[in-house]
Amino acid sequence: MAADRPPPPADPFRPAAESALARFPLAPRALTMVNRTENVTYRVDDEADQAWVLRLHRPGYHTEAELEAERVWLAALTRDGVAVPEPLAAVDGSAYVTVDVPADAAAGVPAHARYVGLTRWIPGQVLAGLIDASGDQAEIAAWYHQVGAMLGRLHRLAAAWTPPPGFTRHRFDADGMLGEQPFWGRFWENPALSPAQRQLLDRARHRLRGQLDTRGRDPGRFSMIHADLHPGNVVVDGDRIAVIDFDDAGFGHHLYDLAVALGRPGSEPLPAAVWEATLVGYRTEHHLSDKEAAEIPRFELLRSLALIGWKADRPEVAWPDGMFDRLLSHVLDTCARLLSEP
Repeated sequence: MAADRPPPPADPFRPAAESALARFPLAPRALTMVNRTENVTYRVDDEADQAWVLRLHRPGYHTEAELEAERVWLAALTRDGVAVPEPLAAVDGSAYVTVDVPADAAAGVPAHARYVGLTRWIPGQVLAGLIDASGDQAEIAAWYHQVGAMLGRLHRLAAAWTPPPGFTRHRFDADGMLGEQPFWGRFWENPALSPAQRQLLDRARHRLRGQLDTRGRDPGRFSMIHADLHPGNVVVDGDRIAVIDFDDAGFGHHLYDLAVALGRPGSEPLPAAVWEATLVGYRTEHHLSDKEAAEIPRFELLRSLALIGWKADRPEVAWPDGMFDRLLSHVLDTCARLLSEP
């Protein structure tokens, strides 16, 4: 009987979300949690039948200056016609507000503060869901052609863009990915690794760093990137695609963005036809040589290593059963091959 069902778990972040929402110029009708990972995200429906995204940012991940820089970058992309989230300022004109999240011992949430921002909801379907439901390789390749073209356009715009004074954002360079304090954590120290595995990943880290150091910082190949453009961050609405979640955006190698888009950590790799469609789409907007395209698998390894560090720093975020083990197995095999190269 319905009366015997346990009540749904309380949302420990809702009071903070409601407090933040009261400081934005809209009349909310409904507040619905969409996702709780490192950030806590809600959908807001207002009395004017508009939908919005309210995001409570992970504490300690970005400074307010870095969050402001994200808004500057989104504004630049919007001016150039890239479909990205459109922010709404608070009543006092600030881009972000700060709220206190009360402690909730039952939910394992300590008292803390978070920055909160609001952006317009982008209608459509998430590409990851469309791919899972389709099974049609030609259809999937057509979507990836659009993703490739969008990435090429983003990189072309970024290469020609000059950040304003004070623009502050992290860097996915040799230090940021393979230094002593990588942005996503010391992956070679993940507690799930054995001593031998830690040693293998650390040796691979030094080999990869030497290779990455030689690539240089030519703006045509290294500029602002999305850095997390997997199919879960692409929204499809008819023949239009949009990009969401710029929380990780920073300065990095363009090939890293392509590796993230094409990578399938812990899953079967994408078919060759989908890879080719992505690269063809990319080349309609930005230069990519065959030599550069051949380096994408190396950047896929960088992404996989970063995910191992990300997981260690965020044990509260659940992954599908077996995904980490499959990812780790792939990484260990790839690192062993890397270290066997002359």
